[in-house]
Amino acid sequence: MKITKMENKKIDTIIIGAGIAGLGAGAWLKGSNSNFIIFESDEKLPMNLHNGVHYFHELPDLPFRIEMKKINLTDGIIDGGKIYHEPNLKYSLKYSEKVREIQHPSSIMDVGKRKSVYIPDSNTANTILEECYNYIGKEKFAFGYKLRAINCEEKIATFEYSGSMIRVEYKNIISAVPLDAFRCLLSYKFIEDLELEFRPVYITNYKLDGIVPNWIINLYIPDMSTPMYRASIMNGACSVESTRELNGTEMADVIAFLDLFHFKDGMPQQFTWETGKVISISMDDRKRLVNELMKKSIYQIGRFGLWNRKLLMDTTIKQAKAVVEFLSGDNGIAEIWNKPKWSEVERLLVK
Repeated sequence: MKITKMENKKIDTIIIGAGIAGLGAGAWLKGSNSNFIIFESDEKLPMNLHNGVHYFHELPDLPFRIEMKKINLTDGIIDGGKIYHEPNLKYSLKYSEKVREIQHPSSIMDVGKRKSVYIPDSNTANTILEECYNYIGKEKFAFGYKLRAINCEEKIATFEYSGSMIRVEYKNIISAVPLDAFRCLLSYKFIEDLELEFRPVYITNYKLDGIVPNWIINLYIPDMSTPMYRASIMNGACSVESTRELNGTEMADVIAFLDLFHFKDGMPQQFTWETGKVISISMDDRKRLVNELMKKSIYQIGRFGLWNRKLLMDTTIKQAKAVVEFLSGDNGIAEIWNKPKWSEVERLLVK
């Protein structure tokens, strides 16, 4: 889609963001005969989802078929230089206490142990983004459109495109924009006044050779003396998550841990760290936020859209489907509180 004139466009549903959440919403909207457009600030489909290691805990629920394969998942707790593959409550609590330093207690992931997960046959999560894009159709995408403001009362979203400001009238918005950035764009006092705390998180991805191809490995580190709290390995890539950048000595410990899995030598000594942030938001605040935005016909979905650290890729797609089914059932948004499906949508959004 290419808008070249300074004129209002009328669209039933605006989807903001072409990550897994926005694409999931677009895939389900396609079958509802809805007038919708997916606006993406990047010039092309975002790839790699900011992290090299992604998989599905369950088969993704999409309106088209994508070939997936089940592979083995190894979870372990690193403590005292040893890896425990059956972590007991002691190690799980130590890990949770460490993670609690950077996120709200309601958002802590369970360590758990799973026997298998799903990934596309291509071995990369990018495949599902491309498949969604092809299914939805390129005419439903507007790339290079940066969201600048949303007037909730008049239901007008303003985008910047090639130096021009484009005003778009809408009925509903489905957004996967990170919560802290999104609230700055709204003319809505409740959202503007919402107090959020955040802490930085650091991630580095690097290539590995000799990884057993049908393994995914998650290693959790409860040791309070190191800022690293998790390393994930899949498809020739390792992602290390930490509360700060690790120095060479600390990264050598990571390599030593990985060596327990018999990886080849020759891993790099220089690592590129990307800085992100984890926003803490309690379950009560999240619920209030969801309800307040819904009153304005705005539906925040996805891990970054709601800053829900427990949200999984497959759960994100389920969220998108629930919202689309809710919107497709009736255009009378004023009846929102009386619809029987509303409780299910709310449950998924605040999960």
